[in-house]
Amino acid sequence: MRSARPLALFAAVILAAGIFGCTRKVPAGIDVKAAEQKLEAVRASVQNMLNTADQIVAGVSEKLSTTGLSGPEARAILADLCKNADVAVACGAIDANGTLVTIVPEQYADREGADLSAQPMMLQMLRDHKPFLNDILRTEEGNPIVDLAWPVYDQKGVFIGSVGALFQPAPLIKKFIYGDTDPSTLDAWVMETGGLILFDPNDEEIGRNLFTDPLYQPFKDLQTIGKQISKDAAGDGTYTFTSTTTGKVVNKRCFWATATLHGTDWRIVLIYDNPKGS
Repeated sequence: MRSARPLALFAAVILAAGIFGCTRKVPAGIDVKAAEQKLEAVRASVQNMLNTADQIVAGVSEKLSTTGLSGPEARAILADLCKNADVAVACGAIDANGTLVTIVPEQYADREGADLSAQPMMLQMLRDHKPFLNDILRTEEGNPIVDLAWPVYDQKGVFIGSVGALFQPAPLIKKFIYGDTDPSTLDAWVMETGGLILFDPNDEEIGRNLFTDPLYQPFKDLQTIGKQISKDAAGDGTYTFTSTTTGKVVNKRCFWATATLHGTDWRIVLIYDNPKGS
């Protein structure tokens, strides 16, 4: 976990999940036990992704404890964190005052020196010195970007700041759930508890909020089950929504579970067409 190409290493465990081979439609009714087993496999895959990312950023924190947060060596370590990782947007080091002292890639260098101490999660880091996972930004296309950060201590054990990796969760989740498998074989989406859609097979839904986006407002039962998904770590239920293939409103049955990291919960929702209302 101390490699020079951290996020790119995620691909090494993608194929280990073994979660593929299901179908969306179950004409004879939904096999609840099989659905729950499939859901657990998907949940475990997303949890594996989060754990792997966490170990990688923790390893970078250890390296920076030796080099410090600025200078050529620190910049090279941060560059390695982002190198060859198509899901990484930026990687940076922030000092104990909340000042961004080093950031890569170079296109963001003009942001070095920025005071980030007033940001809620940075306030928490400066106060508690604990790692966090948080969605804070959007890409130009409106897709979520999450920040995974770890505290950095010097060789004497003194807190000197933090290191963070900003990455897009959607392409990473897709790799871990599907690998090289056709996405049409599995209908699953991932939501944070505030309703933000972190991943959906339909790219147009990524970055929308289940509770506030106009797309979802006409579907009251979807709103209801969404609130239940937000509240409960696991469960199942039914709702109606527009089919991405036919454009018609269809019945759906969903099963959900939770992957979590540093107090942030992601709900993994597995969907089946439910023509018989089973």
